[in-house]
Amino acid sequence: MPGPGQDPFDIAWRVMTEPVFKGLIWGSLTEQYRPARSNDMDDESVGSFLARRMMNEAPGNNIVSAVLHGIYAGDINQLSIKSLMPMLWHYEAWKGSIMKATYTRMAEKLDIVSKRDMDLKLEVLPKIKADLSDALKYASVYSFKEGIGALSGALEKALRENPNVDFKKETGVTAVEYDGESDSVKVMWLTDSGVFHTDLNERSRQQVTLQPNTPKLSPRSPAVSSRPSPQTPSQLLLKLTPWQ
Repeated sequence: MPGPGQDPFDIAWRVMTEPVFKGLIWGSLTEQYRPARSNDMDDESVGSFLARRMMNEAPGNNIVSAVLHGIYAGDINQLSIKSLMPMLWHYEAWKGSIMKATYTRMAEKLDIVSKRDMDLKLEVLPKIKADLSDALKYASVYSFKEGIGALSGALEKALRENPNVDFKKETGVTAVEYDGESDSVKVMWLTDSGVFHTDLNERSRQQVTLQPNTPKLSPRSPAVSSRPSPQTPSQLLLKLTPWQ
């Protein structure tokens, strides 16, 4: 396999001869001559897209599959090309070919971004100081001065200041359910004192004490219900409403 510090000719020879790169060079060179997809095609899998554009399943199965499986733990024949690689999908729609679109972009020095990224950029950039904005142009990795923990710390602080949020530490969650009628989320977890129900719309709380000697939940126990009984473990039911 090619690696850092190797001779360029040695790398080229390995790419041309090693089985893992089968079909990669020829498929890349001839991709621009393949017909573009039909206009009525809304999406397709990563595997199907690569096989269609390169007329060979080997590059997708040997290289791309390994990369995406490591990142998403998914099958390239099930993962969406439009979701995971939107730039390649839109390249074909733009120029009918990935290689043609790449040549055009390089020749005309185009900076192509998605509408979502552009909207985010227009929203965030005015909030960033000029000196920091200039420094970010040449940076490829971003972090916080206090480390990545600053992000979770700020999130926790914001949640604690919100009256709709209660923190329950060292508590195992047994179920998370969405209630479409009330547009809320119910979170259930185990407790030894009874079943609590919190309605954050009315800010009311009630407790139902269970009978003593309630059995503990075993790994093979069936899913618990929100109605207590001597055969079910005690639970805590929390109802969260969307933030205003």
